[in-house]
Amino acid sequence: MYFSANNKLDEFMQNGDTVSISQINFNDFLRLSPVFQYKIAEGFTHLKLQFEKNPLPLNQAVMGISLSRGMPNTTSYDIKIAGDGSYINKGNKTQDKINLNKLTDLLLEAQNFNWQSYSQNAAKQPVHDGQIFSLLVWKDGISYTIHDPDTTDNSSKLSVFINLAKETLR
Repeated sequence: MYFSANNKLDEFMQNGDTVSISQINFNDFLRLSPVFQYKIAEGFTHLKLQFEKNPLPLNQAVMGISLSRGMPNTTSYDIKIAGDGSYINKGNKTQDKINLNKLTDLLLEAQNFNWQSYSQNAAKQPVHDGQIFSLLVWKDGISYTIHDPDTTDNSSKLSVFINLAKETLR
């Protein structure tokens, strides 16, 4: 939030839009918000800041969804988002960015999972004319990739997260 000394804070708050995000730990919010990560490191590249936990990697993929090619005329996609909110296309960051509040919300939600229990070390072998859905999630310095997660129960915590990721990233 930016505040001008020329305005009263309550006037600023009355005209401002509010966005409700998850019930979170404020320190996690600061650590996972690309907006604050830039401000923490801005202009101090020669300094090595000490973080209690791993800082958000601004130039690497922190969230992604993909659906492999299947039969002819099927939809496929590979969407990855860098820590600064940039879309990653074929390994290169683009100028287009996702809403940083939505990215922060996804990263905060991702903190509630034990991704190692879902993660599989090797990618599934392609099935002839079949499609494989994959989810990439960054948590505490580790990128986890989950291939074809079980989403048969739409009310499960994982299914809800995957639907949120699909809605946010597409």
